[in-house]
Amino acid sequence: TEQAGLDDHLGREFHARTTLIEPQVQGFGKTAHAAVHIVNRRPDKVLLTWSSAWSIWPGRLHVRELEVRGASRRVVFSIRAERATGSLSLVALLAKRVLIDDLRGSAVTAHIQRLTKEPPPRPPSTARPWTLDLRGVSLEDVQEIALDPWRLRGAGKASGGMRRIMRSTFEMPPS
Repeated sequence: TEQAGLDDHLGREFHARTTLIEPQVQGFGKTAHAAVHIVNRRPDKVLLTWSSAWSIWPGRLHVRELEVRGASRRVVFSIRAERATGSLSLVALLAKRVLIDDLRGSAVTAHIQRLTKEPPPRPPSTARPWTLDLRGVSLEDVQEIALDPWRLRGAGKASGGMRRIMRSTFEMPPS
């Protein structure tokens, strides 16, 4: 139940006040579903879905049944997690940067397929591109990773990070 999940999440430290927080959590869940239309402005490129999401503290996100699907000019991908938490820097968004720190995920699957057809050249852009920066990633119960043509199945763990500047570079620092 929501109540039990909230009690467990807060380590039972705020048990006496949980009833005060519960309506906020339910409210964020409804708001989160409406936010799908804002987040998924270009669903042909990236589609983000979830069954419930909330934030008790601004920028600290908790998500259930998260799925990110998308396609770039060279790759089609799908990433799923039963549960995920992370800290989103709200200030970084002002600089067209999605910075997520301390990202934790469980029951994770990832499928990445390279496209064989060479994409046509892209026209130059003068707009500053968005940056996706994931730091301190820790994944538990990684069930499957498929990177065409390889496939790993089983219960595993993964950690690390990544930085992607759209229309430009992709980096994975050593973990």
